Amino acid sequence: TPSAVKAAYDKASTAAPVNHTHYQFFTANGTFTAPDGVTQVFVEMLGGGGGGGGGAITNGGIAGASSGSGGTCGSTNISIVPVTPGGKYAVIVGAGGVGGAAASYSSTAQSGKSVVLIGKPGFPGTDGGDSTFVNVTAKGGPGGAGGVTSTASVINPAPSGNGAAGENSSYGTGGSGGSNTDGGNASGYGAGGGGGASGKTTVTTTGSTYTSSGSGFPGGKGSNGFVKISW
Repeated sequence: TPSAVKAAYDKASTAAPVNHTHYQFFTANGTFTAPDGVTQVFVEMLGGGGGGGGGAITNGGIAGASSGSGGTCGSTNISIVPVTPGGKYAVIVGAGGVGGAAASYSSTAQSGKSVVLIGKPGFPGTDGGDSTFVNVTAKGGPGGAGGVTSTASVINPAPSGNGAAGENSSYGTGGSGGSNTDGGNASGYGAGGGGGASGKTTVTTTGSTYTSSGSGFPGGKGSNGFVKISW
């Protein structure tokens, strides 16, 4: 939570004997070279946000097809880390998770044959990557669950269900939940992607051929984390 982040920041700042007048801000993997005379650094980092889940499809009816869940934000870590002047240290920035694919289905049948309406679940979003510096890590957020579905036999078609919004981080905004659309991508740093909307299978006729098809909507991408090193 923002209050927990502030408390950790204040605690680490109080313990640090330096004023942090210089810093490097990493939004991608890189290398930090400790300046001459610097023996410890103040590190703030955030893991990548999880991707949103993809939406399910119904079997053409009102029974149970859900949208994708939103991705979870990355965790924060604020620490003081010892370094050796002139030493080179790898900086790993957690990538945002990828949105889960939507469920999809298609089949055909000729006149006089049965055409099948099938519900399918969506796929989960991937987890956000961890941000790491020396022995300090900020975990990435879990990806959102894919939508689930029921294959119960029903008659009336169901509207698409809205996806869930991704979780905000202290430094970013979660993606919007899809409303008959894809889940939105997160913005800023370390926020979760939005869940994709659900859909339904329908039947179309071309001459003597019947086609059953449908698709949900994919989830949105989580936003990357960061690593800030001050001295």
